[in-house]
Amino acid sequence: MYNNSRELLQFLNDSGIIPKARIAETEREASRIGRDTVTLLVQRGELSLDELRKIQSRIYGIKFVDLGSRKVPFDIMIRIPEPVARRHNTVMFDHDDSTAHIAVLDLDTLSVLDQVYQGPEKKIYYFATEDGMRKTLKEYQKELRSRYGESIRREAGFIANTASEHTFTDAVAVGHISVVKIVDTLLNHAVLSNASYIHIEAVDGDVTVRYRLGGRLYDAMVLPHYLHRPIVARIKRLANLDFKVKHMVQHGTFRVETDGANTQFHISINPTLDGEKVVMRVLGERSLGFMLESLGFSPRGLETIHHALKQRNGMILVSGPENSGKTTCLYTMLDALLSPDRSVGTIESPIEYDVRGVSQMRVNEKTGMTYSMGIKTLVQNDTDVIMVGSVDEAPALKAALRAASLHTLVLTGMTGRGAGHTLSLIVKESEDQGLVLSTVDVIISSRLIKTLGQDKSQYFLSASEIKKIEKIIDIDHFLEMLREDGLISSKAKTLGDVPFYKVGKDGYTGETGIYEVMSITRSIQDAVLKGGKARSIDEEAHKGGMLSFFEEGLYKAVLGITDLEQVFKIHKE
Repeated sequence: MYNNSRELLQFLNDSGIIPKARIAETEREASRIGRDTVTLLVQRGELSLDELRKIQSRIYGIKFVDLGSRKVPFDIMIRIPEPVARRHNTVMFDHDDSTAHIAVLDLDTLSVLDQVYQGPEKKIYYFATEDGMRKTLKEYQKELRSRYGESIRREAGFIANTASEHTFTDAVAVGHISVVKIVDTLLNHAVLSNASYIHIEAVDGDVTVRYRLGGRLYDAMVLPHYLHRPIVARIKRLANLDFKVKHMVQHGTFRVETDGANTQFHISINPTLDGEKVVMRVLGERSLGFMLESLGFSPRGLETIHHALKQRNGMILVSGPENSGKTTCLYTMLDALLSPDRSVGTIESPIEYDVRGVSQMRVNEKTGMTYSMGIKTLVQNDTDVIMVGSVDEAPALKAALRAASLHTLVLTGMTGRGAGHTLSLIVKESEDQGLVLSTVDVIISSRLIKTLGQDKSQYFLSASEIKKIEKIIDIDHFLEMLREDGLISSKAKTLGDVPFYKVGKDGYTGETGIYEVMSITRSIQDAVLKGGKARSIDEEAHKGGMLSFFEEGLYKAVLGITDLEQVFKIHKE
């Protein structure tokens, strides 16, 4: 917890702050009970936390900031969500176009901040005293209460005085205006906090609201138990769900304007022992001209995709595991195809983004609206471009292939490990090899890889690292590609001459995509017709210029976008 390095213990011994005999005695005791020496010194009162931070400041070159004498503007503090700031004792106290200044009490907090705050600016960290941090966090919480908490408390009081707990089945009608204000306030606060998910559930007689921030769940607020039913009812109304159904899972979506921007929410309501639990996924509006170039495709991959998007029919298929960027890729391609002279429709489960000018349908098994039925309906409606959320099921795959063989361009996704694996899988599932090979134009297999912050450092690969890479790819071919793209000079004869980058103090600051982009060429068709499996298909695609995940990752490592550790991690997965 306290970065118990040898340098820190050496400093304690040299400085005389604590008698050497006492330090030696504590080291022996820490070793005996399996504890951290510095932690034990702090617990025994030999060293205060503020003294420890001052020592760490001198050793690691981290400055101190006096938060006690500062008035930090709310619009700067809010850049680190309050639940994160409260749990990890951290606050942003200054900010400009190029630098974010962040105070912490513990060096371990830095890894959390790398996940939660992913702004493009350089981050500079400072130590603060406990008193200064406590004062600033209280000001942060006070400002939040005045902006959001008081509004919720006022409206909650109105509901409590208007209806008894036993009449809350009709609470939306009884206290409609107040419920609307409470839910609107919750949604605005979640968006302001950059939450990716909102969890609302009844726990121990209260209503607990939690946000997922940087991959972790944080308590955001606790509300009176009598608000549970009105809030759930209001959310059902927004998502056009059945208000009376309380013992079945329900899914829906809605869009609201928050802070001047349209934000979409994907809703899942699940029955539990204590009442219905609401989970909302927070999604920004995506029909705003996003470009494939911003997703991390290589120049070769982009050229292949843009060529396929110009076709009047055929299929572009995006594969990968869950949370690999498939949906973002599909919507971005869809966005590129939007024009007044095209009829565009989708069949999805759920509808992730509301796209203006697109006929979007949602899968509903109860009404018979399956993926395959949705595809048939869109084809009958003379649709030029169809996006299908998933063709993992054989009926959906077959319907999508038939649509792509006619006058329709089909964009779709499915679960798959890589481009070659995906092609061999759809050949097997469709039971029509000829239809697959004549309609599928491009397969994009997608993964996400972590990106380096600005504090990265340049270095050159060791012999052992190069040896590991040699076992995976043809290094000479890779070097030639780097020369063709102008990334290295002709003087770089070996991979050891090429600079790479290591993660710095600001850690990883986001994610980008890496892809295998396979164009279904004649040679790949021949490989499939000869009974070739995933490996032989990948080998043939590689001959035609497709980059493997490892090569894509290594390419981005040379550019300084990621590091070798993340590339090997993706390869292992």
